[in-house]
Amino acid sequence: SMASHEFRTPLSSVQLSASLIEKYLQINDPDNIIKHTGKIKNSVSHLTDILNDFLSMEKLEAGKTEVQMQAFDIVKFSEDIIEEMQLLAKQKQNIVYQHTGVSSKVYLDPALLKNSVINLVSNAIKYSGENTFIEFNTELDETELCITVKDDGIGIPDEEQRHLFEPFFRAHNTGNIPGTGLGLNIVKRYSELMGGKVTYRSVQNEGTTITLTFNQ
Repeated sequence: SMASHEFRTPLSSVQLSASLIEKYLQINDPDNIIKHTGKIKNSVSHLTDILNDFLSMEKLEAGKTEVQMQAFDIVKFSEDIIEEMQLLAKQKQNIVYQHTGVSSKVYLDPALLKNSVINLVSNAIKYSGENTFIEFNTELDETELCITVKDDGIGIPDEEQRHLFEPFFRAHNTGNIPGTGLGLNIVKRYSELMGGKVTYRSVQNEGTTITLTFNQ
């Protein structure tokens, strides 16, 4: 039922926008046509996210998630993600990336890590407002890699934080911000598959910091 509800909202939005585009075509109103084309694109992108979350979850539940560890450059990897995610950011929302460490070569599964980092950054985008900074840091020394994503968003209420990594959990202050409640559960499980751990610090109305730590 959770799945059908999640899919229904963006699908209704696509249907409504498509009907309105037909109407605006008849009266030759290009501004509104562009506006609703944008809404359709957003809904399709949201649907893709939901579908990916459910597919990831299904594979995890079936024990079919394969881990393919390899060496790669964490700075290049992170810069590519930032470039992709900055396009999805709100107005004047800036993702600031910084790497600390002499080296940038890491040994992890780039596909699982990419999914995890995108999940964290898209949460930061979703749950913080315009004109804000999202900090994304990677820190590498001889023994471990720490990846941190910090936002100044709505934060997670104290009494709900213990449920943070449970599947389908969504804090009551998320309101009508779309989401499946699967993202952080997937991040935690992917991190553990790569031998890592997830820690967090969150204060309601101040923001959230989530850190992934991996031995190297």
